[in-house]
Amino acid sequence: MSSPYSQQRLRIGAAMLAAEGNVPSRLARLARLESCETVMRHIALCGRKVEPDNGFWDELLDLLPELPLPPVDTLPHLTRFVAMTGYTRRGRETIMQWIRPARPAAA
Repeated sequence: MSSPYSQQRLRIGAAMLAAEGNVPSRLARLARLESCETVMRHIALCGRKVEPDNGFWDELLDLLPELPLPPVDTLPHLTRFVAMTGYTRRGRETIMQWIRPARPAAA
């Protein structure tokens, strides 16, 4: 039995998906087993928009099938997966950073 739909769970899942050390081939396999390839593809497309130089997103997208995405308002907008600025010391500008778990500090 799956958990009920929750935008918060999707946001947490997006952060965990982007955690350092994740292997795209393993994630794509798990998405297939859990029948969540569409959701993972949506998150990966958002990740590629935010971090175009991060090869992780391209590799993951290459491994996921090109399924039709659900209606626009079904899954969270990419701004729900990032931390964003509105103003910086340079003035008004938008800087987005993907939210991901930090590595634990060495003891």
